[in-house]
Amino acid sequence: MHNEVSDPDPAELRAATGIATAGCRGDWAVCGVQRVPLPEGPGIEMLFDAPDPGRASHFAVRAGV
Repeated sequence: MHNEVSDPDPAELRAATGIATAGCRGDWAVCGVQRVPLPEGPGIEMLFDAPDPGRASHFAVRAGV
């Protein structure tokens, strides 16, 4: 089950998942964020609208130790 976040707060995402999210470029807009439960731990998928390349996605998980 995915948990969609409408207004992503980087500090809140990090507290919930342990994943630090980087800010996006000024001309990019976050249009969706989902926390994704995985067997290895949580993941975050972010969807962006950008002038070039257009719509783009980014998926992040915590790195192993």
